Amino acid sequence: MMHNSDVIPFDLPGLLSDIAHVTDVETARKVAAAFGGHRVVIARAPNPDNWLVKAVGMAKAQTIGQMVCEEDSFERVEIPMGSFASRNMKWRRLKRLAEAGATRRHMADVLGLHEKTVQRIKNGKRSTFEAVIAQSDLFETG
Repeated sequence: MMHNSDVIPFDLPGLLSDIAHVTDVETARKVAAAFGGHRVVIARAPNPDNWLVKAVGMAKAQTIGQMVCEEDSFERVEIPMGSFASRNMKWRRLKRLAEAGATRRHMADVLGLHEKTVQRIKNGKRSTFEAVIAQSDLFETG
């Protein structure tokens, strides 16, 4: 099992790796925990009520904002998940939540999936989804 202290910045996906390089791995983890899988706005000069300030503090939010928003006052970005849970298990749970009428955002939050993944399935682009669900998985139970 990998612990947070075992993670090095280049092990993290995309923007989380960049955040870890300009701050630290724990800050990248906090950002992923707060909004992983969602599109968010990162401000170059965030105000005290900003989501990023609340997640990591003003100094680190400013550092991240300056890194992400080189010229602009804000940038819309997708925050990577940083989660390594089984895709098959998540997709099985997503199917059950979708059948129960859960919202896209709720499913993404509960399962640690990108909202885009949930939307693709809700839009009926299910061939890959159904194939994964149909696969027998020796290591998991539905």
